[in-house]
Amino acid sequence: MKTGIRFLMFVTLLTITTSCFKDYFETDKISTHIQWEPNFAIAAVNTSLTIRDVLRDYDTTHLFVEDQTGFLYLMYNKRIFSLPAKDIVTIPDINLSSQFTSSEYAALGFPVPNATVPVTHNMTAVLALVHSEIFDSLRVKHCELGVHFNTSFQHNGVLTITLPNAKANGQAYSHNIPVAAGQNVNEVLFNLAGYTIDMTQTGTNQFPVLVTYTLTSSGNPVVPADVADLSLSFTNIQYDYIFGDMGNYIINLNPDTVHIDIFDKAFDGYVYFMDPKFRLIMTNSFGVPMAIGLSDFLIYSTATNAYSPYSFPAQYNPFLISASQYPSPYAVSTLQLDTTNFPLIRDIVQNSPKYVFFSAVGATVPPLPGQKQFISDSSRFSVDLEVELPMWGRASLFAMQDTVDFDFMETIKDSGDFTLDNIEYIIFKLNVTNGLPTDAAVQVYFTDTLTDVFGHYIVYDSLFYSPTAAQIVHSGVLGSNGRVISPTLHATEIKFDNPRLQKLRPSKKILIKGTLKTTGNGNQNVRFYSDYDLKVKMGLRVQASVNSQQFD
Repeated sequence: MKTGIRFLMFVTLLTITTSCFKDYFETDKISTHIQWEPNFAIAAVNTSLTIRDVLRDYDTTHLFVEDQTGFLYLMYNKRIFSLPAKDIVTIPDINLSSQFTSSEYAALGFPVPNATVPVTHNMTAVLALVHSEIFDSLRVKHCELGVHFNTSFQHNGVLTITLPNAKANGQAYSHNIPVAAGQNVNEVLFNLAGYTIDMTQTGTNQFPVLVTYTLTSSGNPVVPADVADLSLSFTNIQYDYIFGDMGNYIINLNPDTVHIDIFDKAFDGYVYFMDPKFRLIMTNSFGVPMAIGLSDFLIYSTATNAYSPYSFPAQYNPFLISASQYPSPYAVSTLQLDTTNFPLIRDIVQNSPKYVFFSAVGATVPPLPGQKQFISDSSRFSVDLEVELPMWGRASLFAMQDTVDFDFMETIKDSGDFTLDNIEYIIFKLNVTNGLPTDAAVQVYFTDTLTDVFGHYIVYDSLFYSPTAAQIVHSGVLGSNGRVISPTLHATEIKFDNPRLQKLRPSKKILIKGTLKTTGNGNQNVRFYSDYDLKVKMGLRVQASVNSQQFD
């Protein structure tokens, strides 16, 4: 569309200038029919941009970063897996039951007028864990203790529930529930939040529960059929922390991809990065080490339009992931693939990798003797895939293309009273002072919206008629380390005469194709820094022929 804007600007200037001439001269003394052939030279563009300027304006996703020297890196990052503790370690519900019988009270001489007799049942709550866990302690974030109690004793009483190994502020949990004679107690819920349950005093993954039913004699007898049935439930158990041996868990990392979108429109040539890196950044806030086995490592290339399989280096498969050390919030383990341990990475990146795909299976690692593990409710295991491409390497005929709507005749029509026939020629003159280590060629094709039987756009004309002419940017001069030490000036002139402009009448689109080569025809490794600049000066010369009769 920029080409159309340029044409519009030329014609607008012609119109303004004509108006000035009419105001200056006494038009009643001049013939009303003249042939006017103005020639204008216009300085249309004079600008200078550094790479840093371009990135500041267009790199809205901050893909490029620079170090303290200004050297540039292209960085892609995507979180491909994240698993919270609640989706790995869950605590099952616990259900307990017991029955108080008349014989237990009769053996203690009950009933005796005004006597109070307690009977205590010792029960054990067992966590039915299935991953070989051995918990030392569990700090409760939430747990609902449900009580169902049905009694036929005709005496008032108190039901006392005590958890001697569940403590808060040094005090064991205990709760009293009044029970009226012959009445039932149903769905009474208590929250054990804030209590820490010690499971080292009894068997594995269990803690004692003491229930005492104390009867106060009402003067009524106790008959052999009198009983009191108790059901206890610990449900919706959530934890703040768990300490101990977290057992053996298998963690499946669902397959996922990271998209490297700079290669979306690449269709020809290659870019060769000297020091590319792929990283799997694993963040573990579990106090449990893990091992991860990596598989299904595939790269989709826009050069081949297919996935190709690769194998992770054997020394990293499995890869050990460090545990967080309490109270440290997390530990980070990084698996880096680079040119040292994975030489194929250069070839992978050269083939324009649009997608990187992989899957993995992880497992928790049992503690060594004397070691303790932990998890918290905020613990999480996550994996980020990061691609780092230091801007050091070479490119040859790395092509990118795009299509832009451009209705040539609508552009001319919008310019006012002038028509395409008024323009004899337009000359573009372009001076580019290039401080980048690249040669660039740009070709613009003026096309129709229709395509031929092969699916190709119908081309009416092009901006340049030879590859040499299309190379409008020439590389700066390099030093020994691949950095530009001085810029290079190159001048380009393009002429559109009227017959050539007439060829553009049916054009509806422009197809822009850009090709890029680094210094030395793409055979020399170069480095890119943010202070590299490009200076562009463009001048225009327009020759128009206007007959005043066309305005009558």
